[in-house]
Amino acid sequence: MKLIIGIGLCITGTVIWAAMLVGAFLFMSPTVLSLGVIIGGALTASGIILISLPIHPIRFSYFDKER
Repeated sequence: MKLIIGIGLCITGTVIWAAMLVGAFLFMSPTVLSLGVIIGGALTASGIILISLPIHPIRFSYFDKER
């Protein structure tokens, strides 16, 4: 499930980012373009992070003493 959501976020973020890139050649507001690029990049980055996370949580004790 995590992998599917991550791939979906990557695709959605890339499409938004590419649409804003194409929109830069049209007469659109620079504010809209900037926000679109930022949001698209954030969605893509969050998708990559979700894909990269391990399947099982890594558990360790903070109170282990090293000798």
